[in-house]
Order: sequence, then structure tokens, then C-alpha cells
Amino acid sequence: MTTLLSARWYSIVISCIYIYVPGPFYCYEMPMDTFSADQLMNTNVKNAFRHGNPTMVTGKIGGALQMDGRGDYLDGGDFSRTCLGDLDLCTYGLTVSLWVKFTALQQGDHILDTGGSGVRIYYDAGQLVAEAQQERKSWRATWRGAQTGKWYYIELSWKPSDGLRMFVDLVQVDHAVTYRTIQPRQGAGKLYLGTSNYNRARDYASAVVDEVEMCYGDRARLLQFDFIQRGAYETSDRAT
Repeated sequence: MTTLLSARWYSIVISCIYIYVPGPFYCYEMPMDTFSADQLMNTNVKNAFRHGNPTMVTGKIGGALQMDGRGDYLDGGDFSRTCLGDLDLCTYGLTVSLWVKFTALQQGDHILDTGGSGVRIYYDAGQLVAEAQQERKSWRATWRGAQTGKWYYIELSWKPSDGLRMFVDLVQVDHAVTYRTIQPRQGAGKLYLGTSNYNRARDYASAVVDEVEMCYGDRARLLQFDFIQRGAYETSDRAT
């Protein structure tokens, strides 16, 4: 059976529950290849602007954005009324992926942040930390293997019934099944690369970032319907 689901064709046999579930899958894609007057081009994130003095360098795929940890960041705009900035609005969950190469590993450095009710990736106490927060529920996954000067493909997959999964170079490194109950995290629901919503002056990252993708749906579901593909990435470092 060939079924039209979310404006994409799938030549697979699927159950009726997947045909009738409400709401589409959707991905925001941010290749770091082209800027015009500091605005990121060739992306469906319409208001993405770089600030400070980030530079364009060779990335894993085309160009990448290098931030120096001293005021460089990218502001992707307000997502507070979307699944990305408010996990309570996610029908299927959320998947975030990006290529990153750290030029320094400093306490509090934020690679990505979507606000107090969203997700963030940051460095803390010698480990890379991913957090997802839905109202007062907070899931936290960690990984201690990060080094400077190497490319890593980082993925987060979240949905309430499964918790938060963290993948590095296609390998799951942590799975936070249960959540903590905490006070709501401060910060507007803006998309930032290289800093945080809460304390931008302190949380600047020293890193090169490339090929950011944020999809409405958990990783397993997106893979099931071929909405995303995962193959054998070459993770060896290249010049930059």
C-alpha cells in the first residue's frame, strides 16, 4: 500500500494508526554554507542571524560556522510557540542533530539552546550534557568522551514516553528514561547556537557547528517513515 502521509510518499505497509495520527512531521534545516549581511541563507529558519564575529570555515559538508567563545553566536529567532521552543506542543516528540567540533571545552559553554521549555546542549563538569524540559519535567543525558579538534555528530531524541536519548556518531551514549521534577528553567524560547537563552554573556561556546537539523518527531519514528536517513558517517577530522 502506498500512503500519502504528511505530504511525503511512503511505499511501505503501515497500520491505520499512523495514517490517522494528527499533525505533520517537519524539519528545520540549517546548512552553514551561505550568509548574506549576517543572515543565514538556504534555510527554512527565516530569521537566523549571526552576531559577534563568527567566521566561515570548511565544515563536514560545505561551509561551517566557527565561534570563538568571546561573543560569537547565531540567533535563530523566537520558537516559543512551537514544538522546538515548547516541548508541550510536540505531537510526536523532537529530534535535534548537528555536527560539532570543539576548539575549547569550557564550563557552561552552550552549543544549542531553544529555551526554558525546550532542549539544550552544553558542557558541564567534564561532560557534554543534553537536557529536555517539558513544563516541570526535566530529562538529562550526558557523555564524557568529547575532545577538542575532532568532529562529532550529535543527536538528541525526545518524547515523553521514552525520555531523552543521546547519540554520538550514530551510537547511543545515554538514555534518560525518567525525569526529574524541577522549577521551570528561565529563558525565552529563542533558538541559539553558541550561547544560551539564560546567560549569553557567560555561555558562549568555542566550537565549529555545521548541518543543524531539528525535526518534529522522535528519532525512531522519523527513521521508520524514512523522513530522516542515517548511514555510516565518516567521522575522521578534516582541515579547519
